[in-house]
Amino acid sequence: MTLSLEEKSVPALTTKVEPTLKNTLGIDMGLKEFLVTSEGESVPIPQYYRKSQQGLKTLQKRLSRKKKGSKRWLKAVKALAKQHKKVADRRKDFHFKTANELLLKAEVIAQTRSGVP
Repeated sequence: MTLSLEEKSVPALTTKVEPTLKNTLGIDMGLKEFLVTSEGESVPIPQYYRKSQQGLKTLQKRLSRKKKGSKRWLKAVKALAKQHKKVADRRKDFHFKTANELLLKAEVIAQTRSGVP
């Protein structure tokens, strides 16, 4: 559920930043590298899922051996879900830290449009 409230007495926050060569950074998202900046810096793809794949495989195998609906099965489901959440949290943390790092370098960030989704 999402709650959205618009208060007319609060002024809208708008900042006008003129893009210049000093405060602008271009990024190109890719398949081999996570992104490459216009300054030539590249951020590699961290591959958190691949690194944790063996642990996930073990947990899924343990789950498949349990009788569905039993307490041990529920315990195995929770352990597997916890491991998947850890991978998702690492990925989300990487995205936030990368975005913060880019915003510290430049005020205006431009992304190239590519045919790759």
